Amino acid sequence: SCTVMFLGYGLHEQVQIPSLRVAEFCKPSQLAVGTVCEGIYSADGQWYNARIDEVTADGRYAVTYTDYGNSEYIDIRHIRLKHMAQPAGAGGKDKKRKEPEIDKLINDDGEFVVPEKLKIQPNDSEDVKANKRKKLHALKSAFRQKKSEQE
Repeated sequence: SCTVMFLGYGLHEQVQIPSLRVAEFCKPSQLAVGTVCEGIYSADGQWYNARIDEVTADGRYAVTYTDYGNSEYIDIRHIRLKHMAQPAGAGGKDKKRKEPEIDKLINDDGEFVVPEKLKIQPNDSEDVKANKRKKLHALKSAFRQKKSEQE
């Protein structure tokens, strides 16, 4: 086994070597304004569909998370191209997982339920709180749209 450090999170974990794979990082030449990609959202560490809006002089990338509409600056290590997102033979499973699944956010009474990862915590920074509110707004809008389509 070996210790894996999670960049940007200050966390580490013991893992078995066979479960590791080499990281594929994008090259700056692959990324330009308008490139459709996936980015790691800083509030929850998850991959989301994104578009590059700006490349800064210091090498950071302004991205907009296209499913939610919020934006942030991220490091190139937190960007992957769509073809990098799926291991060979994945058959599109990864792409399907990234779309908001409204059905999972509805309880037995047909009411919207806030996902745990989007609940505002006392130690969240103002930026994180604002980003969580944006995501919640987008999810609630999708929920209302789906509900009105069913009526």
